[in-house]
Amino acid sequence: MQNKGVVVALTIAIMALSIYFLSFTLVSRKVQQEATAYATDKLGSVDLAKKQNYLDSLWNKPVYNIFGAEFTYKEVKDNELSLGLDLQGGMHVVLEISPIDIVRGLSDNNQDPAFLAALQKAKEMEKTSNANFTVLFYKAFKEANPSRSLASVFVSTANKDKVKLTDSDEAVLKFLDKEIKESIDRSYTILKTRIDQFGTSQPNIQQLQGSGRIQIEIPGADNPQRVRKLLQSAARLEFWEIVETFDPQLGQSLIAINQLLLKEQNAKKASVTTSQTNTAVKTDAKADTTKSALEKALSKTGSDSTAKNSLDSLKSATSSALFALSTQQGGFMYATKDTATINAIFKREDVKNLLPRNVGIFWDVKSDPDVTKGIEDLRLNFVNISRSGKPLLTGDVINDARSD
Repeated sequence: MQNKGVVVALTIAIMALSIYFLSFTLVSRKVQQEATAYATDKLGSVDLAKKQNYLDSLWNKPVYNIFGAEFTYKEVKDNELSLGLDLQGGMHVVLEISPIDIVRGLSDNNQDPAFLAALQKAKEMEKTSNANFTVLFYKAFKEANPSRSLASVFVSTANKDKVKLTDSDEAVLKFLDKEIKESIDRSYTILKTRIDQFGTSQPNIQQLQGSGRIQIEIPGADNPQRVRKLLQSAARLEFWEIVETFDPQLGQSLIAINQLLLKEQNAKKASVTTSQTNTAVKTDAKADTTKSALEKALSKTGSDSTAKNSLDSLKSATSSALFALSTQQGGFMYATKDTATINAIFKREDVKNLLPRNVGIFWDVKSDPDVTKGIEDLRLNFVNISRSGKPLLTGDVINDARSD
């Protein structure tokens, strides 16, 4: 009997744990269904971008409460059952790093016809050979230029500490192999960071050794366009000059944008108020029209909350969404869920016309957690894009960097 009691207790404990972990999967599916319903139009078509925006807005918000413990959507996704591609569906992607582009970049885009011809020949040879690209390139290069050294092609300002004109071909080949390997490793790290943005549980990424390929499995991904955009976009290090908000020209532009948005906002409110007033006149012909509602509210003495609310409303009416949604006093920090609203504002042509022509906007890459409000904030930066539209500095000219 005692053993039977232990078995029953263990069975109950296992069932409780199973229900506990299964509940995360059920909550995750419920949120997914709500997102699909939110993004489905009257004709039954699902707007995948709208669905993803809905899920992104919940990523760091509590969506599940059990025994007093709250779990965000991200935590729910981390704890749900992993079904894999076979049971859940999703996307399977294989990316290949192009060594020809890396070698061309290491040559500082050398336009020597013999060098370019050797690259193209090596690319063709690669289709029928298992040898490394650098070996094939060296073979093709030497066939066309028997007496020319590789160092003469790859000596440049960017490689001044890595390649010298007196270096042997073997030394240059080692340099090329090392740079290609490091490029693949960097690509792997970048892709690993990016797939965390999909909001899927347990994505899998691995290097296929010796092939320069990276295999990615994303269970639950249902937006191929978004996956392709995030994975294929180039990662570039760029340095831009920040335009401070106290800059007179930018400050005047932001005030003008606020007034434009506020005018639209007040026009909508006035339309609603007029409609409500007309309805009130029809339903209550005996109402006292000698004083407005606001005048009556302000004429009351004591701690009348109506007057306070009216004044608060007037105060809030002085700021458009551009300023009202900011979580930082005097700054431009926004909750991640509000970034779409701010982006929509700055995409408007009338708003673009009010900004100085040399000013563009960029969001910070990483969000800052606001512990007091339980949200993630992103900073909006105003940058000087200059007439050329190019950054002041790019990572191509940086040979070495370290933190002192």
